[in-house]
Amino acid sequence: MHFCNVQYCNCPGSEDSHLQLTMAGLFPAMTKAPRMAFTFQVLDDFIRDNVECGTSAMNYYSKLQRVTSSAFPHLVPNRYRELLRVLRMWRLLKLLKWQGFHQQFPDPWASELVLFCPACPQPGINPDLCSWWFARTFVMDSNFKAEHMLPKNAAKEVWLMDGNGFMVTSAPYKEYLTRTINQIEVNMDYALVHAMHHGLDPMQLVITFYDINCQYSKNLACWLEENRYLSLPSRLQIQPSIGLWHVHGHQTECFTRYAPNFILGASQAQGMATAHCQELLDFQMNDSNFLKMIHDAYVITVPG
Repeated sequence: MHFCNVQYCNCPGSEDSHLQLTMAGLFPAMTKAPRMAFTFQVLDDFIRDNVECGTSAMNYYSKLQRVTSSAFPHLVPNRYRELLRVLRMWRLLKLLKWQGFHQQFPDPWASELVLFCPACPQPGINPDLCSWWFARTFVMDSNFKAEHMLPKNAAKEVWLMDGNGFMVTSAPYKEYLTRTINQIEVNMDYALVHAMHHGLDPMQLVITFYDINCQYSKNLACWLEENRYLSLPSRLQIQPSIGLWHVHGHQTECFTRYAPNFILGASQAQGMATAHCQELLDFQMNDSNFLKMIHDAYVITVPG
């Protein structure tokens, strides 16, 4: 991170300040009176770290702080939120560039910002691959499953490419999400009434998290009672739970019984916004198709 003075060109016909910065290889954090910019090199470097090493934006910015000041990284100004905003725009611009969309072209339509995958069976395109030997499979990290049924600020989310990539628009699923939200509210109300009926005090309830708590918790009380060195207060209630990272890989019954969504008093960390999550998945899947194209030894002829 650097602090430097910038003198813009004020000659007649000169470009706006944010365009002058981009011509110099600097991406401004805002278009009106920009006071911060990220180099194209650092944005591309993060994308390489993200798609190859799985580096998150928070960890990458921590690295930038240590590179700037290895002795006092905590004194480096925090520009993490600005980095997130610029990275979303940078990904979109790269996808537009890859697919040939410029100012004179119309806006992209549905699925026009993705690369065709020659390895995926496509009816009517590569029918020879559509056999019992091959099958189309979609794999998604469990962290993204049911993660955003209750977005914190849904009305303020900005969608940059909804439906223009692999991820479809959320409109067809509004009814399903509404029913799910209503069911969550019913379950939470039931948990509150159940706790009050049994006289549970928040100070007397302990929530334990473990990836296999649905099995481990069955004998936990017996193990503690048999232990000669440990003792628990008689009125202390232990509520087993499974973190959202693992619970989606369990049976359906485990989600409603052990997910912290339905446990009174359990808090959750704020996740990625729905729109940002969709754009990240689109970019990751697009990069995967790009790698397939450059490494695939087969030549597939597309009809027409």
